Amino acid sequence: PSRRDVVLIAPSWQEGNILDTCIDDMLKSVLGRGMRVIVRPHPEYTKRYSARWNALLARWADVPESDLYFEHDFSSNKTVFTSDILVTDWSSIFCEFCFSTRKPAIFIDTPMKVGNPDWKELGIEPTDIALRSEVGVSIRPEDAATFGDVAEEMMYNTFNMGLGMIVAVDPADAEKAMEAIKAAGDT
Repeated sequence: PSRRDVVLIAPSWQEGNILDTCIDDMLKSVLGRGMRVIVRPHPEYTKRYSARWNALLARWADVPESDLYFEHDFSSNKTVFTSDILVTDWSSIFCEFCFSTRKPAIFIDTPMKVGNPDWKELGIEPTDIALRSEVGVSIRPEDAATFGDVAEEMMYNTFNMGLGMIVAVDPADAEKAMEAIKAAGDT
């Protein structure tokens, strides 16, 4: 079986984050497009807002884990580094993901998480703002229903989907090369 593309939704935990504003529209928009979706909440979200988290799990309980997986174990970062696209709001997880994997992010412009309310007076743009357009694209929460289109387009543009692998061999070795490829389970 061929590998499915993986979308990792990993929001922050502040009020107004993805899980509280637009997750249902996002999931409706992306499920059924052949991609696997992993929702990895911030661990603090599951502690502080367990009722909201459990309600989200209940709403989507009928979707097979092979299509939609809600991560509960935060002891590993495997899903972060093996996903194809990250979706977040104001979580700094995008730095780890984008800069270590060289893969893009989709940002949902929920209300900004602000650690220093006087940041504008300092005249320094926070990296969370400055880097967004450098490593991905942003969409508004009210446009969450278009998320599936954005994710699909980003997959095709980033990963050259549809073309597959190209192998260059001497014409005299073409038949042998095709046999080896087929023996490996590919076409």
